[in-house]
Amino acid sequence: MIGARRAALLVLCAGLALSPPGAEATGGDTLEELRALTELEVLDRQISRLQDEVVRLSVEAAEAEHAERTHGEDLATAEASIALLRISAGERLRAIYHLQRRGMARLLFSAASPAELRTRARYLQALMAADRAKLDEHLKVLAVRTADAAKIKTDKERSIAARDALTARQAELQEERAGKLTWLKKLRRENSAALARERDVAKAAFDNQVRELQPGPAALDDPESDARVASARFEGKKGRLPTPVEGTVTRGYGRYADKDGVSVHNPGLDFSAASMSPFRAVADGEVVRSGYVKPHGQTVIVQHGTYVSVYAHANGLQVAQGDWVQAGQVLGLVGSSGLTESSDGQLHFEIRENGMSQDPAAWLSKSSLRCARDVTVCR
Repeated sequence: MIGARRAALLVLCAGLALSPPGAEATGGDTLEELRALTELEVLDRQISRLQDEVVRLSVEAAEAEHAERTHGEDLATAEASIALLRISAGERLRAIYHLQRRGMARLLFSAASPAELRTRARYLQALMAADRAKLDEHLKVLAVRTADAAKIKTDKERSIAARDALTARQAELQEERAGKLTWLKKLRRENSAALARERDVAKAAFDNQVRELQPGPAALDDPESDARVASARFEGKKGRLPTPVEGTVTRGYGRYADKDGVSVHNPGLDFSAASMSPFRAVADGEVVRSGYVKPHGQTVIVQHGTYVSVYAHANGLQVAQGDWVQAGQVLGLVGSSGLTESSDGQLHFEIRENGMSQDPAAWLSKSSLRCARDVTVCR
């Protein structure tokens, strides 16, 4: 795991470099959690790549198995054809043998003329040559199909062996990942108060950072500016935007009591989703931030004029700052990075105008929302 540790260190350094001003790590506990999260991200990436390879090899093995069955049928057909040719040729040879016993000369020389004699002789020779040619042709086809079947069998066995080896390696990484998740949960239990304070400080810094991303007054004063046009286009989709991820809303917008009974404001929607599943842009826009942002961990912010959409707690980002993305484009993979209360797969989603949070449920299509039983935003 030397490579994984080195990759984790690189991701850690990148994450610290992307943290907003004033949101540096305040202690060993926070750094230790960040290290756990970045190591989890490295493992998740490895597991995802292995899963892709396992799927590819499984498809190869299935295709090889199908080809093996098809070639087996062709081989059986070729062998049956050769057997029929041998039977036919054998019967013809036996007929000629009996004819010779009764008198081949009588057959040939009973011809009415020398020309008919030559015709009869050529006919017999042609019959025997045709039988020989058909048999040779079928034997060649049989040899080719036998060789193909052997190659297909070898390829299938190689694909299956490689797939099984990757599956075993994937199981090892999953076990290692489970251990790190247990460690991360323990860290969060032991440092919940410190993490809550850290989260509050980081959220304030994040709010300031988002406000700084908004267009300046000059752009907003001009009704023909790109910012005003983009804003109007985005506003026109209110109530019709797609959900950013295939998952369930576990917490709505607004105030709620955390596990310690403290009143906390949630500036967006929290989705529970399968870890490493994709999340997507809800509308066209420019990526103005992609990287580690406290307290949200791996985060993508997409600008739509005076509005931004925020996608947080990812494990693996697939866009970079400055990219233009289309609605429905994959931005990254669901994870649990940042200061969260859970280590399960989740996505925190926000919509803000001029830095002020809005209830995303008012913007998303109700028909596309799926909520937990105690969450009312879907009603």
